[in-house]
Amino acid sequence: GGVGSTGALEFDSPSGLAFGGGHLWVSNEMGNSVSEINPTNGLWIATLNSKIYGFHRPTAITRYGPYLFVANAVGSVSELRASNGAFIRIISGARYHFVNPVAIEAAGTLILVLNAGRPNAAGTSAGSITEIRASSGSLVRTVSGSRFAFSDPMAFAVSGADVFVADKGDNSVTE
Repeated sequence: GGVGSTGALEFDSPSGLAFGGGHLWVSNEMGNSVSEINPTNGLWIATLNSKIYGFHRPTAITRYGPYLFVANAVGSVSELRASNGAFIRIISGARYHFVNPVAIEAAGTLILVLNAGRPNAAGTSAGSITEIRASSGSLVRTVSGSRFAFSDPMAFAVSGADVFVADKGDNSVTE
């Protein structure tokens, strides 16, 4: 349900990629949609763009087992089933501390959301990583503060138990 199709392969500011359920999934930030592509022949399958998905500037996408998690720039994460694009839930709320999510990765049993921007005196969680339990969508913790020295993180990669964060504001990489 909720699949809108245009009959052609269309992207609108593609910003993230993930493989899931035998398909390539593309988040379209300005199109408020996610496109499903057959990676074998490159053919367009569908574009998910219904309001039920909660897409609002989807900036990044990742796969966790049979599920896809989509980070939305407005401060939420949408969860879908990778095999058919079925809506599971929207993860949002002040307790998650989502501030301009720019990247999302699966790590073990967690979903990590990278929040861009510079932390400020007002105590926002910009420049942080929000950890969510993949099975329930519950908040585990928010990693931030001077100990991690995030000034304006823009990308990250997970390798086993390590997370490497590329920080544009400090011209650095933090492990």
